[in-house]
Amino acid sequence: STDGSPNSKNALAMVVKLMKETDELIVLSVGLVEDHFWEDDAAKAAHHERARAYHEKIVEKTIAEATEAGIKNATGKVVIGQPREEILHNAEAENVDVIAMGARGLGAVKRLLLGSVSDHVMKNAN
Repeated sequence: STDGSPNSKNALAMVVKLMKETDELIVLSVGLVEDHFWEDDAAKAAHHERARAYHEKIVEKTIAEATEAGIKNATGKVVIGQPREEILHNAEAENVDVIAMGARGLGAVKRLLLGSVSDHVMKNAN
């Protein structure tokens, strides 16, 4: 999973080192869009489209970096939703063996208050 951050790039570097030639890399980026009750359907659709376009660029760039690093089997996917749930759902649907993602390094208090996507995925992945 990638969000284009330096931590995600570090995760990609680790994946490049661990992958075998026959392995497949699925680059997933999840756009978090908060729908507000006061927005009409057109405004909500515009938010979703902007998020999708933004995350498609991230996925394309990540696939290009992976290909440049020697990965031959890289595909990408963009979904809109809650990152922690979408990462788990897509990993299960694709029968993924390993989930690699960067962590922001939140302190204990921030992690308790805000939650951590990487912590949630790590604790709930099968």
